[in-house]
Amino acid sequence: MYIYASNNDKIFKISAQNGKIVWQRKVNGNVHRHTVIADSQAVYYTTLKGEFGSLKLKNGTVNWKVNIEEGIITPPTVINGSLLIIGDSSIYVVDKKEGLIYQKIPTGHSPYSAATIFRNRVFLGAGEPPINGLLFCFEFNQGVNNNLEISQDFYVGNTLNSKKL
Repeated sequence: MYIYASNNDKIFKISAQNGKIVWQRKVNGNVHRHTVIADSQAVYYTTLKGEFGSLKLKNGTVNWKVNIEEGIITPPTVINGSLLIIGDSSIYVVDKKEGLIYQKIPTGHSPYSAATIFRNRVFLGAGEPPINGLLFCFEFNQGVNNNLEISQDFYVGNTLNSKKL
């Protein structure tokens, strides 16, 4: 069993049995505000310099990496065969095996919160000016490969009096 962690500009694989570092990988930008995410295939990360990528579980070598224009503040979220990356005032839906961006949904803001998944919906909240209290909700296609993961979306304004709420 292993623990994957990040600090400054490095990602670590640590043995849960003895606490020893198995490998470490330097990435472009700080990952210390983010949680790295691992599944049975890879470790996924985002950085404050706008890089997101995938590392091999065994040795930490790079599977793929992508840079976008704006820094990324939230960790990636795994949905089916995809990653949700929130940055550049958009949500990017990315093939997690190849790193190909196949959907970009403008949000007008890059929230600080990680995405929350409930049933077939993704919720994303924003809490800093100018978008105090904004809530995004996206419905995604379950079990669909090579197609758009997110099929419809809505958001409510930054007051509880919003008619959309």
